[in-house]
Amino acid sequence: MPHAGHPDIGEVIPLEADHVYVMPLGRNLSTIDTHLRLSDREEQRRERAPIDHFFDTLSKTHGERAIGIILSGTGTDGTLGIRKIKGAGWLTIVQEPNEAEFDGMPQSAIATQLVELILPIDSM
Repeated sequence: MPHAGHPDIGEVIPLEADHVYVMPLGRNLSTIDTHLRLSDREEQRRERAPIDHFFDTLSKTHGERAIGIILSGTGTDGTLGIRKIKGAGWLTIVQEPNEAEFDGMPQSAIATQLVELILPIDSM
């Protein structure tokens, strides 16, 4: 890895316990078995939903061993992903919309009625 936290496109990064991975803007993140892979985001606007993309790959590779968390954000990205992760038997958690800087993503996820916990950040 060139420097911690900033992988190159196509680079494969091993998943490690007790780590948080943050997706850079303008990129997709996929899970491949025990690794993560960063790729360019699609050009078409309707295809640009990086959280949905990540949750889809995570549900296919890790099934019920993962937790899906939706935090502050605009729009509906993550809503389709919540459906996939809940369908795979995961725990679903959403940031309390009243404390989110942008409540669009939390509100959209909650509207699916598939969210198990709605919590403030300090309680996650």
